[in-house]
Amino acid sequence: MGYRVALVYGTRPEAIKFEPLDKALRRFDDIEVLTVSTHQHSSLLDDTLLSVGMTTDIELAEPNRGSLTELFGSMATHLAHQDLKVDLMVVQGDTLSAFLGALSGYLAGISVVHLEAGLRTSDLHLPHPEEGMRRAIGQLSSLHLAPTTRARRNLESEGVTTGSIVVTGNTSIDALHRRLEAGSQAEQLTWPFDSAYCVVTVHRRENWGATMEGIAQAVAALAEAYPDIRFICPLHPNPAVRESFAPITHLDNVHVIDPIPHESFASVLQQSLMILTDSGGIQEESTVIGVPTVILRVETERPEAVEAGSAFLAGTDASNILRISRDVLERRLHGEDFMPVNSPFGDGKAAHRAADAISCFLRGAPLPDDLLPGSC
Repeated sequence: MGYRVALVYGTRPEAIKFEPLDKALRRFDDIEVLTVSTHQHSSLLDDTLLSVGMTTDIELAEPNRGSLTELFGSMATHLAHQDLKVDLMVVQGDTLSAFLGALSGYLAGISVVHLEAGLRTSDLHLPHPEEGMRRAIGQLSSLHLAPTTRARRNLESEGVTTGSIVVTGNTSIDALHRRLEAGSQAEQLTWPFDSAYCVVTVHRRENWGATMEGIAQAVAALAEAYPDIRFICPLHPNPAVRESFAPITHLDNVHVIDPIPHESFASVLQQSLMILTDSGGIQEESTVIGVPTVILRVETERPEAVEAGSAFLAGTDASNILRISRDVLERRLHGEDFMPVNSPFGDGKAAHRAADAISCFLRGAPLPDDLLPGSC
């Protein structure tokens, strides 16, 4: 008997984290993988899929990119026209595409698997809408692939059955190891690498507006305090993000550029002095590359990175960002090592554990506490 499994994604981070699982699932002769793109992010997603060598079987039509409600409704309409005929719907993370895949599977009576399950903050609106999406997906899922033991505990505290949770690690670490092993592609980029630099990435919706403008002013103050260090800002093309940084682009050592190609980004981060970000994935990656990372958020659903000593929660107040960033950068310049002994997010084998758990689930076999190759 064969099984058909759909991987539903629509954003660049989902593609990066799904690619290792896609490959791991295909090693089972009786599991057919169907990849489905919602096109939530269009050009960024397509470029990333190309760089990781992942192909899409079903591409939904371009959605209406108005409000979040319009975007979700448009993607839902396009997905409803597909007759997937699958045994499982697998979704990743906390995007609108992930929630759409989970809700569609639930409504159709198809079991849902949540990759990167159990991440939580204490506030439903931070981050928005991601926190609400992942909580809702948790209620719709039958198999929860948690990246850490804390994520497992979060799920258990919400009443999720322990037997439906498997701690796998995060496939982002699998993907990062592959990129680092592939070697540096930094020489292909357009800014000079002959001087020290920091990387700044911001995109979260709750930071748009005055908060984003404050973050930009903190970056400007850092750039003025450290004129010999470049501050590279690969920003999302969304005008809500770009406009906040426009007033600081006159500084010679501030460079606002387009998003960095996926195949180069790990090397760029690894060679930087410090990272300032509101990204979740970069917090995970900091525990592998050992570059200190200042988190531009009030709360993080990945406190393991802070506990590991590679990340520092600065909030969104400009003066606090400046104070913490200067302290971290000074420590870095004086040779302090920020490399954790082990990454709390996994050892680079999360995709194989996740694929084995999915195989067990499909066959109705109990999920072992310690998944080993061939467990099911």
